[in-house]
Amino acid sequence: IIIEKPSLIDWPKDFFYPLSEVEANSPCIYFERQRLIKDEVVIFEQTYLSSAKVPKFVGVNLENKSLFSELKALYNIEIKGGEQKIKAILPDNRLQQFLKVPADKPVLMFERKIATSRDGFYIYSVVFCNSEKYYIEGTF
Repeated sequence: IIIEKPSLIDWPKDFFYPLSEVEANSPCIYFERQRLIKDEVVIFEQTYLSSAKVPKFVGVNLENKSLFSELKALYNIEIKGGEQKIKAILPDNRLQQFLKVPADKPVLMFERKIATSRDGFYIYSVVFCNSEKYYIEGTF
């Protein structure tokens, strides 16, 4: 479910990964999504991309679509790997609303930097997971 459609914003001042000069000098494409399993919200995700490498991306409809598949189909960009930092946090009011969890239930927070086949183009995301019923699994 798209919470906030892709739009151009300034990069956050205290961004969670260092940005290259090209990234820092280009507008950021930002969007938010929820992921569900059996109608239960399991993930709330905030995604950041540099607009320098994906022109007209803000017009892409990602509802029920894979970001990685859309980047491959529209820009011939493939995922090569990545790095992430993980920690458990207590949810703020906004996360409580989006993940449907109480304030005293920890959620997992992933800060991710995903490398692609396009030189200097990375996908950044902050992923919040309610892992109480489902565990998080995947390779990249």
